[in-house]
Amino acid sequence: MTVPKPSVRDTGRWPAEIWIAAASTAAVFLLLLLPIRIHAPGDMESKKSCGNALSLNLRPWAGPSDGDYFTPAFQSCTSRRQDRFAATAVIISISVLVLSGMAARRWRPTAESDRSGPV
Repeated sequence: MTVPKPSVRDTGRWPAEIWIAAASTAAVFLLLLLPIRIHAPGDMESKKSCGNALSLNLRPWAGPSDGDYFTPAFQSCTSRRQDRFAATAVIISISVLVLSGMAARRWRPTAESDRSGPV
């Protein structure tokens, strides 16, 4: 007689897939929502926020009093935003790949008689 494997409720633990999905979701939200800090053109000592990956805020560089720093700030902030989007895409791709592999491994048949193949 075979003893059934305990379910998630019986062991009191969540499966690894839940932890991987939760960690990747948290990483994506952090990458998209944390502020992007760039060196202020004309003031290399401080870093100023230019928004986050979803919204762009270049008001500190829009004033004409210090010179034309809007274009360099826009270019720097846009490149940082693109880096954030690329990192987000990498995290999503890797987590989907890992979770698919784990799901395929969990659901594959283990008994030789359960495997279908050429006769």
